[in-house]
Amino acid sequence: MTGLAGFASINPDYIGYGASNSVAHPYMLKKASARSSVDMIKASMKYMQDNGIAINHQLYISGYSQGGYTAMALCRVCR
Repeated sequence: MTGLAGFASINPDYIGYGASNSVAHPYMLKKASARSSVDMIKASMKYMQDNGIAINHQLYISGYSQGGYTAMALCRVCR
């Protein structure tokens, strides 16, 4: 998580990468793809609240390639 001027950037660690690289990545599975982003958003919000970091509760979601699919899946799963 990075931040500047009241903005924060969070980047999920998709299943099958990073700490879970021994598990197959669930390509093109809407709920599984969105879940990693939902989990990261919730964890980041808790971290910022626990550490007194001011947030404005606005959310901008973007992605490219697999990240683009996941961004759209996140929007559909969370409505």
